Amino acid sequence: ISGAATVCVGGTPPTIAAGTVATGGGGAITYQWYKYIASISGVTAISGATATSYTPPTTDAAATGTITYIRQAKSASCPEVTATGGYFLRVISDPTIAISGEQGTICYNTAPTAMAATPTGGVGTVSYQWYSGTSSTAATTSITGATLSTYAPSSLTTTTYYRVVASFTGSGCEATSTVIAKTVYPQFTAGSIITAHGTVTQATNPGLTITNSTLASGGDGNITYQWRRTGLSSATLTGDEDSYAISNDASNYALGGVYYFMRYAHDAMCNVSWVPSSGTYTLNVNPLSVPIGSDSDDIWTCGSQIWSGALRNPAGCVAVSDLGEEPYPTAQYINYSISYGYYYNWSCVNTYANTLCPPPWRVPTQTDFQTLISCTTASTLSSAWGRPGVIHGSSRSDHGVYGVWWGSYGYGGGAPTGQAISYDSSSSLHTVYHYTYLGLPVRCVRDL
Repeated sequence: ISGAATVCVGGTPPTIAAGTVATGGGGAITYQWYKYIASISGVTAISGATATSYTPPTTDAAATGTITYIRQAKSASCPEVTATGGYFLRVISDPTIAISGEQGTICYNTAPTAMAATPTGGVGTVSYQWYSGTSSTAATTSITGATLSTYAPSSLTTTTYYRVVASFTGSGCEATSTVIAKTVYPQFTAGSIITAHGTVTQATNPGLTITNSTLASGGDGNITYQWRRTGLSSATLTGDEDSYAISNDASNYALGGVYYFMRYAHDAMCNVSWVPSSGTYTLNVNPLSVPIGSDSDDIWTCGSQIWSGALRNPAGCVAVSDLGEEPYPTAQYINYSISYGYYYNWSCVNTYANTLCPPPWRVPTQTDFQTLISCTTASTLSSAWGRPGVIHGSSRSDHGVYGVWWGSYGYGGGAPTGQAISYDSSSSLHTVYHYTYLGLPVRCVRDL
């Protein structure tokens, strides 16, 4: 007999062929197999091994080492004779296998880098099978066609775990790799905003907030927001929060305009382009219901106030051509100049305040005048409102020099007076008291 084989621990030893059988002698020939292990002294007869060939049991491959098998033969009339040669079985340790291709977390629906298997040890022709699963302990599903030393997964939408098994033909050698994970970020969604319709009746900085309905999520988790406005005017707005306060937008919103707001989002790695959130917020800016006789094109905003155009509303007062100088004249007005509306005496303003300036409008108070003084300048008012002067009797004085407009506050004492706002073309903006029989124009005020 002759030959040798190598198997891994736990493998199946091959059958030892008969080789050249015994001949001659007298009578029938019988056989006995023996094995010799260097670490164990002597040769041991193998029980039941009496054929011309022999298949070692798997227990012979339970530990590393070399086993020598020999065969003896004898006839009925001749002594036992040992066959020439021997058969050697070498048992080696199982091979190992490593996987390359580790990487950081990848984006949703992205193909990861390829993996490569590198075995160490083993005997025979190696073949591969890759496996996958949804956890580190469940990578047990064989991947169809994945039988090479390398494997490139297709695009992934969930974290997936991989391992590979290398099998060596003829030796029973087999190696199983550790598990490698391909971690996937969640799918990016831009979330949603409320889709209500906001309605305001002021022209600047509507006090509304577009709130978040669903936050953006997924991707690498580093979410950034952007707000955009379309409609009567379009703009990319300032602010990167998940909600948006329209009052933060310094742009004016035209009366009668319709505006549409959308939120966009992206993350830092997986979705770097802006993705629109679900939902559109609509803002309707209704035209103001202006006081009767005032010019709707002359609406003027200052700070938290809206001021109407100059009034041209009789309101219940008596139209005259001469306001007179009586200490306590009746409610009168004179239509002296259409440019500044009617000129009213203070009795008309005081008596018919709610008719001249119906709520939410009002005849300006002391506080309203102080607010106006704090948010504008004499030169600005001079340009915006002009300088109408006053009417004394039937004559207008200080026209083009002073701007004077009645308020709602009166003062007794000597001759009755009423408070007004007064300014010249450049420097002086203050409140004054004028005799109630003088004629001054009126502008109504309301809050934003």
